[in-house]
Amino acid sequence: MSKTMIRISEWLPNPVGSDNAGEWIELVNAGREAVDLSGLRLLNGAEKKFVIKNGTAGPGSYILLERSDTKFILRNLDESLSLYDAAGTLLDKMEFLG
Repeated sequence: MSKTMIRISEWLPNPVGSDNAGEWIELVNAGREAVDLSGLRLLNGAEKKFVIKNGTAGPGSYILLERSDTKFILRNLDESLSLYDAAGTLLDKMEFLG
């Protein structure tokens, strides 16, 4: 079984204009094989959780999660995102201060 290579690619917590319409989180499959996204969990700094129910990411593909999908309110200061697989293993974490 291959190791999951899904990572947090980038995110936009403070867009120009409306946060409701402009905030997003992007994941990337950095591996060489397709990955089942079912059960992946994303947590923000406020411990709010978003679970991907289904889907597949091909090698090198990006997954855009808009605020309307995740229902996350990303803080403009001191925010973090953590990505876990369905078994609860931490796959990636990003954070910024200030």
